[in-house]
Amino acid sequence: MKQNTNCNDLTQTEHVYALVLDDNDRALVREYSLPHRSPLNWSTFTVLLSQGADPMKAAQDELLTLGYVCTTWIYLGTYKNQQGQIVHFLFARNTRPASLPPSCNGFHWVGLRDLHYALLDGRIHELGDVASITLALYLMANQIQTAPLPVI
Repeated sequence: MKQNTNCNDLTQTEHVYALVLDDNDRALVREYSLPHRSPLNWSTFTVLLSQGADPMKAAQDELLTLGYVCTTWIYLGTYKNQQGQIVHFLFARNTRPASLPPSCNGFHWVGLRDLHYALLDGRIHELGDVASITLALYLMANQIQTAPLPVI
């Protein structure tokens, strides 16, 4: 499993994009910059998977390396893009600090209103990020009941 990086690496065949929310409905985002773009861009929690890795377990393990655990994971879907990459979408709720002290690694928490504006103004522009956020926010807005996936 590779750590959170840019998911434009076409040598990888599977990715996980997850909208991760804490108990206060704040989203975990990573800020990064691209040449010739301003302001900073944001991305959701992403994991590049090793071949044969379980997407849920990989996301849980990676989140733990940042110092967080999550009690509620919701599977949002999987698709295969035009480059042949398999992309998994997850929604993590009720995330809290683990026993380890949280590490920043470029991540910070933002409110849902800020997340929404970042979608509209282009700070969040990767298709996987947009899809995971949109699917999760749709579930929340419509109060759709889904069975949470068990934490392994």
